[in-house]
Amino acid sequence: MPLLKGKPCFGMPQVFVRHGKRTRMTTTRYGTRIETETHRCGRCKIRDSCSNLTRERLRSDRNISAALLEWNRFCARIHNGNPTFSREAGRCWQKFLKALADHGPFANSNDALLAEEEALDREKKLEKWRRDKLRQRANERASRRAAGLPPPDAFVAEAMFQRDLRVDELLALAGRSDMPARIQKITPQDANVTANITADAWLGRLLIAASGGSPTPGGVARWMIKEGRAQGKSYPVLKARMKRDLARVDMLEAHGPPCSAWRHFDPDSDLKVPLSDLMAMADDGSIDSN
Repeated sequence: MPLLKGKPCFGMPQVFVRHGKRTRMTTTRYGTRIETETHRCGRCKIRDSCSNLTRERLRSDRNISAALLEWNRFCARIHNGNPTFSREAGRCWQKFLKALADHGPFANSNDALLAEEEALDREKKLEKWRRDKLRQRANERASRRAAGLPPPDAFVAEAMFQRDLRVDELLALAGRSDMPARIQKITPQDANVTANITADAWLGRLLIAASGGSPTPGGVARWMIKEGRAQGKSYPVLKARMKRDLARVDMLEAHGPPCSAWRHFDPDSDLKVPLSDLMAMADDGSIDSN
């Protein structure tokens, strides 16, 4: 059968029994005959197919057919054949609904096709949302960098946490023979200093870029001295080694060989609150951006 969309009531016995009349219904109230408009079920273009499927399902279970027959007979005897769903007739109707619930949901080939179609639609919508959100965050970061605003405290705190993790990871790799030369040649005596300076170079480059600055080796060296992370080294010495340390950072964060020991830090996916949202809150005054 072709994919049927927009008809969640198709083949549902309780819906068809209650609303499936094709013509106007005639009811009697206080001795007066009243014609009422039929439900839209009666105007549905696939009513015949729905009716056939519903009747098959009603006949498929003895308890369902028996409960429906009891309700029909009660309405015929007490309410002149008019479908009634309240009071005494309501008790019979509830028995019919319980029989349907005990049977469990009915299924057909359209349900599986519809579920597959809906899953594809959800995935498309989610992917569009992701692209839109990434574009929005990129625009917000660019605007903030252009304004020269510092990154929010939450971003700095997460970057500091990531920096400490990178120190421990590099210390575990230092001197290993299966590592590239930039890591293999780190001696035990120099491992602690090298790991901290390399992680600080990563941190400085990240924070300078997040603030709209240019993370050059000289800029990172000045930042490290200002933040008290120079390990006692002068600016010329620190600047000279920044090229090597930043190259080591790139190698550690590279995807694939030769190392790929550090996972690339993405402010949007790694922060519990995305960087762009933190920036928006800082701009609104919800959090301190200093």
